[in-house]
Amino acid sequence: MSSYCEDYDCPRCGGTFFEFGDNKDPLGNMAYCQDCGYGYQTVIVQMTLGEVNAERESFDYPEEIKPLKKLKKPTWSKAAEKEYQESIHIVNKNERSQNVSIVKGKR
Repeated sequence: MSSYCEDYDCPRCGGTFFEFGDNKDPLGNMAYCQDCGYGYQTVIVQMTLGEVNAERESFDYPEEIKPLKKLKKPTWSKAAEKEYQESIHIVNKNERSQNVSIVKGKR
């Protein structure tokens, strides 16, 4: 079984924060506070080769990770790739940079 659900204290108000999702279907992952309405849900993006390499460089690994020359090809079915391509949220570089920095702060 790949689905999960958890509840814990809301980081915004201390109320009940309910998180649920499915490890095999990231579009179904979301969380929300039952008291103040704060929440999030998954947004699918496709990073460029440059963005992936910048992220790889930003991590403090004990060994050096060389930049990629090209992105790895998907190994899932053509139907799954089509669904993925249709679900990508196109964002401008400023929005993506802002979202990535928020995620980095939580690591």
